[in-house]
Amino acid sequence: IAKKLENIGDNVFHLSRYIRNSGRDFENKKIILEFFKNELKRSVDFMVNPSKTFKKMNSEELKSNNEMIKKIKDGAVFNYVKDIQRYILDIEYEIINASFYNQLIKEKML
Repeated sequence: IAKKLENIGDNVFHLSRYIRNSGRDFENKKIILEFFKNELKRSVDFMVNPSKTFKKMNSEELKSNNEMIKKIKDGAVFNYVKDIQRYILDIEYEIINASFYNQLIKEKML
């Protein structure tokens, strides 16, 4: 998880530098990045306080975010944004697995 968080940070840095230096921007930037921020916050909040079972992200929101990402015309921006989303999904799958095993341990089934 730590390595994926590092990769997200690197991609955000490279994306911001690319946008600043090239003068290019992308449609729905605020909505896409806000979605990433909220999902990362949800993941980090759970890691800090794993009180309940962690649930997958809302599939409709993910689908909507994917549709907006597909509309990005600049290849470099598209790749940075798509990688960020992939890392967030990877982190969430890791947390879901850990959450599941923690629940099994609590219920003395493992």
